[in-house]
Amino acid sequence: SGFKSIKFDPKTLNSDLTKIEEKLKDRNPDHWKQREEAIRRLTGLILSRVVEPEVWLPFLKRAKTILPLQIEDLRSSIVRIMSASIVVMCKEFQELFFETFEVLLPSLYKQLAVNIIPIKESVHECICQAIELSENERILKQLYLNATNKNKAIRARNSLYLRLVCEIWDESTLGRNAGEILSALKVMFADGESESRKNARIALCALSECFPEEIIDFIMGLSDRRQAAEIVKMLPETAAQLFEERNPDAFIERSSSPSISGGGPPPSVTRSPATSIATASIPSRSPAPSLKNGRATASSTSGSSSSSLQVKTTTAAASRHSVGPTSALKPKQQTQLSRHSVGPTSSTTKTPIRSSHSSAAAAPSSSTTTTAAASNNGLIKRPLVSRKVEQEEENNKHDVLEALTRGAQQQQQQ
Repeated sequence: SGFKSIKFDPKTLNSDLTKIEEKLKDRNPDHWKQREEAIRRLTGLILSRVVEPEVWLPFLKRAKTILPLQIEDLRSSIVRIMSASIVVMCKEFQELFFETFEVLLPSLYKQLAVNIIPIKESVHECICQAIELSENERILKQLYLNATNKNKAIRARNSLYLRLVCEIWDESTLGRNAGEILSALKVMFADGESESRKNARIALCALSECFPEEIIDFIMGLSDRRQAAEIVKMLPETAAQLFEERNPDAFIERSSSPSISGGGPPPSVTRSPATSIATASIPSRSPAPSLKNGRATASSTSGSSSSSLQVKTTTAAASRHSVGPTSALKPKQQTQLSRHSVGPTSSTTKTPIRSSHSSAAAAPSSSTTTTAAASNNGLIKRPLVSRKVEQEEENNKHDVLEALTRGAQQQQQQ
């Protein structure tokens, strides 16, 4: 917001703050420019760092009654500059500002429901950056209370803030507040809005990296088994393995059905460093994980690797085939192969998905056909799709030869 540091004499700080407070208390709508200038001057004094942060404590206590008036103003320029100033205070004062920010938070939430886009977006950005800059445990109470807010837009934003907390806050801080966080997540899983449930799932998966056993217990305690299945699809590898060990007979398909031949493994949900997500609709610190694709189960090695699909069916004659790499195919062949998805049929009873590193080499680039990678018993089976492609190529070659022959005959006749 173009704040500039203002140098001042420490002896005059109290008189400067008194003048600023008088301007901020003025509720005359025509004096909004004076209030805006007062906020800019206040922020400039803070940025100068002429005095120690503790010197500001008396003002921060008085600010609990002054700053909410600026946040709840319906003039977007005032709300925008006040939101930016609050972010500066969070960064400069850290723990000293925690209590004041807790008082300001209800006013910030109130502005999330207005129809003036610049106001609600600046307030949203303010809350996100405040969560990033300081681990203020006092805000968790507000996150829990607003999980049942009547306004669905506020509930969706609130779920994002809790997701943000779970993704970037320190493990020790999360551990001290695990009970309150899980209580809020449980409420969000029962929300009728998909956005809130999606953010709650991502937040829970981020927590599972720090507390896998506690999160598995939480998942097993969910009454909505469909919701539990969606969470298990997204779990990181460690938590997923723990879930399988404790639930060997549980059938939860931990992979989506999109094309295996061309899609590749789905991304995983991981905790990542703090970066601004306020502008994202599903805001995330790292690229938002796709809930449709499940979680990543494949890892990379220096050698060649391929994804294998093991399918157990109810028939006694069920067999296992692994899908080999398609990099040797021409673009046209890859397009045709991608149209044939390989997945479990309606009679499938259990479908564990695993990532394996196959030692089978890819087909030579000179060949126009492909074969699937060798399965565990050493047998190789060529897909039906490859035979169809091969037949089409033979037909195309025959047509080309006939056309060339006719052309040569016509030239001879002329």
